[in-house]
Amino acid sequence: MIRKLMSALNPRRRSLRAVSRLLDELESNDSAASQRAKKTLTSIYYCQFGYQPSIWQWAEYWQFVRENRDWLRIAPVVRPLLAALEGNSKAARLFAIKALAANQVRTAIDGVVAALQDESGEIRAAAASSLFHYRDRRTVEPLIAALSDAELEPRIYAAGTLSFIADPRAKRPLEQMLESNHWQDRRAALYAIIDFCDEYSLPAIHRCLRDPAKRVRKAAKSALAGYDRRRRKFRSSSASTR
Repeated sequence: MIRKLMSALNPRRRSLRAVSRLLDELESNDSAASQRAKKTLTSIYYCQFGYQPSIWQWAEYWQFVRENRDWLRIAPVVRPLLAALEGNSKAARLFAIKALAANQVRTAIDGVVAALQDESGEIRAAAASSLFHYRDRRTVEPLIAALSDAELEPRIYAAGTLSFIADPRAKRPLEQMLESNHWQDRRAALYAIIDFCDEYSLPAIHRCLRDPAKRVRKAAKSALAGYDRRRRKFRSSSASTR
């Protein structure tokens, strides 16, 4: 069982030509073939999701995942994905963006950032959400620009990723997002700003307590609660150092 599982998960046994063919099949008109290709690619690049071993201890399993991912970051098997980033197949670009970022392939950062300018809103949204895996401060400015995207999903995912990076440069643009006409934007900005709001952000957050959208009002309460928690933690740590 273990030998069979290792064979299924080990990308060293896959040829680069086969991976390129599978990426092409993602765009197939045959839905069954497309699903098979996606499942096979997932078993290669997402070892933590494909063929999960129920008989392994979790510690052993995640050790295998980490070792496999470390190899994937520098392996030749990522080359088809890097090529797919610049290809014409939307389905292949979408898979490549998500897989490269999930495996934290550092050489792919520029390609994933470039996808924020893709003509497809779905691709731009995938790029904005996938950059979360890198948490790289070099991506802050492109993500801030994505807050002004013409479509909703890229804006929301960009706000979410910026919240995890928590770079001070994003605070002002997120506060400006609170003035959006779309309640989804305002809610996303509030949740994103929780991790680094300060007393200068409070007036804008307090205004959202009177927002006509219930979900925005709820997010504003969460933002204020997060601010209070951080303030109490800071006071506690200051008192303990005296």
